[in-house]
Amino acid sequence: DEPPSSPPPQDDPSVPSTDAEMVCEGRTAEERALAASCDEMLFSNSPNPFTGEGYYTVDSRCLDTSIVGCVGDSGCRLCHTEPETWGGSSSFPKCPQCVCDKWGETFPGACLEQAAQAVEVLGCMDASAENFNEAATVDDGSCVHQAPSSFFDGFQWRTYVNRFAGDSVSGWQWRDWYGNWPASLDGPEMSRLVTRDSGSYLDFWSRYEDPEAWRMLIETSIYRPMAVGSDLITADQVGTFRFDFTAHELAEEEWRCGWTNPQNGAGGGKCEAFAKVVDSTTFELLLFERLETTGAAQSGTPFSLEFELQPAHVGHLIQIGFMNSQVGYAPTGMLYSAASLTRVANNEQPPVLGCTDAGADNHDQAANVDDGSCVFCD
Repeated sequence: DEPPSSPPPQDDPSVPSTDAEMVCEGRTAEERALAASCDEMLFSNSPNPFTGEGYYTVDSRCLDTSIVGCVGDSGCRLCHTEPETWGGSSSFPKCPQCVCDKWGETFPGACLEQAAQAVEVLGCMDASAENFNEAATVDDGSCVHQAPSSFFDGFQWRTYVNRFAGDSVSGWQWRDWYGNWPASLDGPEMSRLVTRDSGSYLDFWSRYEDPEAWRMLIETSIYRPMAVGSDLITADQVGTFRFDFTAHELAEEEWRCGWTNPQNGAGGGKCEAFAKVVDSTTFELLLFERLETTGAAQSGTPFSLEFELQPAHVGHLIQIGFMNSQVGYAPTGMLYSAASLTRVANNEQPPVLGCTDAGADNHDQAANVDDGSCVFCD
């Protein structure tokens, strides 16, 4: 058997030692308050830099332990500077370097060199909060989170249809589109597309009488922008967002997404949520995040779609919503509820000066701060 290990040596509180517990400015709010009271004592006692007498530090151990140099239970502790030219000695511990730094003591060897103390920085440490502070070391409970926005209230929805020619073997090629019309509360009919927004759910299904729909891939979308009255992304919207919602399978079997149409045998319909960023000039897709909801339970299945808006997206079109696609009149209906859009990270970027107007001849996609340099040719 191995002999039991010896217990670690215990510090003798009567020994005047200088260590990391002796600080000058305070690492916490409590220690900073102590430091202010210790400074008052120092000013009233007029320290003598030549003899090293009268300096105070903060030592929280003095609040409940009697250690050499403690001034009662005040939390203040006397220390002594020992300049090389003095040659004397003291029963008090030698002052840490922070004392010399704080009070301008420049005599060689006056203070004991000490590693820089870690200063507590209060602030919000939650990276998803609006006021996240990267420099904070202690969370002070000040975090502010953007409340999830209601996804159905206050927004004018738009609907449009993309049509693709081809087949599932050789591939589908975009042919044309139509629509992009406002979706009213009662639901517009657009090639028999019906949408209905009640303020608490979105009933979205496709029903076509397009004579060519039986041989084309039809993609129907209903979407909204980030903010009321603005289709373009702004600089303050750069960041990571999460689109949360619940999808419900329809009660009517003939419209359930992914089911087979009993009248013509068409199947394979797909329902999805999406976030798109579209170039405001060329209409090229700059971002396309999608999440399939086909197969959701009638009682509701929760989903989350995360997407990131970059500085290069500023000034371009944003679309967030739901999409159905099918060939040959396949069922593509879905009910959506409990939808919200939440910023989960700011993703703050350094300012990049340039022309941010997408309609200018010298538009700089990398710029996130307009410097007035935009040029428009007639």
